[in-house]
Amino acid sequence: MNIHADLPIVRASAWYDCVTAPGFATPWTVALVLAGMDGLSGALGLRDRVPAFAPARLLYATWQLYALAHGAHPLTWAFVVFEVLFGIAEALPVKSPGAK
Repeated sequence: MNIHADLPIVRASAWYDCVTAPGFATPWTVALVLAGMDGLSGALGLRDRVPAFAPARLLYATWQLYALAHGAHPLTWAFVVFEVLFGIAEALPVKSPGAK
C-alpha cells in the first residue's frame, strides 16, 4: 500500500463525511435531509419515495455488539450501554408539557 498515493482518496472521503454527516446528527436534521431528498426525488420524476425517518439507535447497538463478538476493544461496551439507554429513552412516548 502506497500511503502517498492513497492520501487524496482518504482526504476526499473525510471531506465527504464532514459535509454529509451533520445532516444525520439529530432526528430534526435528518427529517430535513430526508424531506429534501424526497423533494429532489419528485423533481427528478422518480416514482419511489424516500422512506420516513425511524430511529435506528438499537440497530447501531446491534452492530456494536457484533463487533464486540468479533474482537472489538472492550471499551466499546460503554458505547453500547449509551446507545441502548438513549434508544429506550427515544422510543418512550413523549408527553406534551400541558398533558397529565
